[in-house]
Amino acid sequence: MHWLLIAQLLGTGGHGSGPTLPALCSPGDVFVITNTPGMYLCETVNVWVPVGGSGSVGPTGPTGATGPAGPTGPTGADGAAGSTGATGPAGATGPKGDPGSAGATGATGPTGNTGSAGTPGATGPTGPTGNTGSAGSPGATGPTGPTGNTGTTGATGATGPTGPTGSTGSDGNTYVVLTANRTNATTAYADITDLAVTVAASTRYDVTCLLPYAANATTTGIGVSWTGPASPTLTSGIMVSPLTAQTVGATTIIGNDTGSTTSASVATTGNVALFHGLWSNGANAGTIQMRFKSEVAVAGAIVIQAGAWCRTHTY
Repeated sequence: MHWLLIAQLLGTGGHGSGPTLPALCSPGDVFVITNTPGMYLCETVNVWVPVGGSGSVGPTGPTGATGPAGPTGPTGADGAAGSTGATGPAGATGPKGDPGSAGATGATGPTGNTGSAGTPGATGPTGPTGNTGSAGSPGATGPTGPTGNTGTTGATGATGPTGPTGSTGSDGNTYVVLTANRTNATTAYADITDLAVTVAASTRYDVTCLLPYAANATTTGIGVSWTGPASPTLTSGIMVSPLTAQTVGATTIIGNDTGSTTSASVATTGNVALFHGLWSNGANAGTIQMRFKSEVAVAGAIVIQAGAWCRTHTY
């Protein structure tokens, strides 16, 4: 009843009460929900907003016994709404009396405790959609169900045709690396194991090799060359290696196993030879193989060291 009184005092438009909000309203209308007390204000046409908040709901007391039903008295005049007193304890449930004759409808009393569910009645028409309440906290995640049985494996489909080869990426470099030391104690060219690259027909290759090496003496020089598929359209290369801390020696390489040697090495260890060349392949695919030799024939003359590498790039 105090909600109704507040609605009468504050409402600037129409006011009313009932269990659900009306679908239609005009700004300034006030409406009180009676089954869950609360007051709503029509802020804009057909839009209700709650006014104020309601206190937390206290715990429900034990269900008292229902006393015998007495005859309904005549409806008295509504007095002024007084303040709501504290709810007294519920009495014990008495036996159900015989139904009395129906009297005039009295004022709506406070909502009693919910009784046991009766037989469901027919479904009434759907009322207007109320305002959306705030989202509640997410519930706890339920336990994961058991894993189902694995189905049988289907038959493998036929292999589709191979697509065309894509273009070379932006880098396009191919590296090969020497995995173990390689020694040549002769003045004849020998393969540098691992430093070999497969090449395609009618393709140009840019080849760069960095070859750390050891020499038996600083007076022993090194030679670097290559071999490749027959009938290339063009081959040309250069090998450079320091002779002293301030000077370098160089040789040119035209074809298979061509090119001379340098005349010295800076030290017996920590030397390096740099090879750079181009190989324009003809109609024959095959392999470019890097090779090396010593200036003199002597035990342990030249040792190409593990970690030496070559990089090839098509262009």
